Amino acid sequence: MQAIYPVLHPATVRGAAMIRPASFLDIPSIINLGNRYVEEEVKKVAHHCAVWDAETSAHFLCQSLTRSDMFLWVAVEDGELVGFLWAATHPMAPWNPAMVASDMLFYMVPEKRGSLMGMRLVKEYKAWAESMACVEVRLSIASGINEERVGRMFNHLGFETFGTVYNHKF
Repeated sequence: MQAIYPVLHPATVRGAAMIRPASFLDIPSIINLGNRYVEEEVKKVAHHCAVWDAETSAHFLCQSLTRSDMFLWVAVEDGELVGFLWAATHPMAPWNPAMVASDMLFYMVPEKRGSLMGMRLVKEYKAWAESMACVEVRLSIASGINEERVGRMFNHLGFETFGTVYNHKF
């Protein structure tokens, strides 16, 4: 009789860090990270919408897992999600059918910011956008969180600053 040994998922091994495509089982953890993002970051800077509706986000996160034009990858360390990058492709402009990829949310927990996992998520996002025949890949720092440091990482990965976003709240 052959012995059966448990196969450990790399993310369950202590100290193991990885990035991978998200799965439906990750949705609750991604929603929790979204809540953490709003509570710890967005509300502090009062920069933009401070609402993270679990039902709405679950709906669109699930769509992201079933549509090829959407990207949802996670960063995992010691079996816990510590970040994610969520993006989609769309026409460059209403008058230009060229496709671009734009992030909806790129979030890493504060204690993992500056780690290689964030950089690896961005590299996977770029590779995915290229595989989708996008002519541009866009990343934003619309939250206003660590703009200088995140901007340096984006520049290091080949991104250039383009334009400025202005907000007017009601």
